[in-house]
Amino acid sequence: MFGKAGRPAAILSDQGGDLQKEIRLYREAHHCKSEITVINDLGRVIANALKFEFKDTVGYKRFMTIVYGGASRLRQTQAVAFMPPSLSKKGRFQGISKSLKWASKVIDTMAVPGQAPADSTLALLRQAFPKLTRLQPFIEHFEMTTFITNEVQELL
Repeated sequence: MFGKAGRPAAILSDQGGDLQKEIRLYREAHHCKSEITVINDLGRVIANALKFEFKDTVGYKRFMTIVYGGASRLRQTQAVAFMPPSLSKKGRFQGISKSLKWASKVIDTMAVPGQAPADSTLALLRQAFPKLTRLQPFIEHFEMTTFITNEVQELL
């Protein structure tokens, strides 16, 4: 393709291993180690920064365990509308803000004081996502961080 279109001025990279390898091979074959600019996709850069910041925290691990363990308990129930957004394993941090917004709404829904009637949606939510409300400070912090990074990304 480059033979017909000419040498690229820059390559937009999603930082995937396959593309990184191709860039390296192209540079080696054409003896141009730094002449071709590689521009990393901003969404990936931000997602990688979020991953670096939160992936190994106790709060994040508990959040993922509670949310995606509870999702299986909601299927085939009247509370199916409260299913968390699905996240791919590979691009999890690119869509994490949706899960955090979802969690905040579910916590608000579960904040009703007192015992919930046995077969109510509230009871199903409390059974599906036990201890989610205890993570509220972590979720608020993480959600604010993703809000800021999304705003920065939008400006750029």
